[in-house]
Amino acid sequence: KWGEGVALMRQAISLTEGDDRVRLERETGPAEMCRLQLLCSANLIEFLLARNALLDATDAQEKSAQLDTMERLCRAELEDAAAAIPLCEADSRLGWHGEAYGYMITPELIDEKLDGLRQILDERIPAERAKLGG
Repeated sequence: KWGEGVALMRQAISLTEGDDRVRLERETGPAEMCRLQLLCSANLIEFLLARNALLDATDAQEKSAQLDTMERLCRAELEDAAAAIPLCEADSRLGWHGEAYGYMITPELIDEKLDGLRQILDERIPAERAKLGG
């Protein structure tokens, strides 16, 4: 539903003018960033559940299905995380954590995350599949 709200914000930009338009344009980026963070949280939880199910599974078919889920989630996360980089670059408010007095999300940290996701996709999941004989 959050994505629907962001889409409505984008549609509303063309219906506004002056300061209202400037404010709406300025707030669309943070709304999109929030959407991406919500997706990331959901993907992480689903990934961890799939990983735990993989570790608990005794059947090769079930293990393969969990690896499929993990791969799908990593690919979605690659896309979502990459989409956050230009948002962070465009708006210095994004990633700032007031209690930490610093940035908790930066393009550089997102790049590190992308590298980790690629390692999972290119090395770890294929290694687990090889253990299953495929």
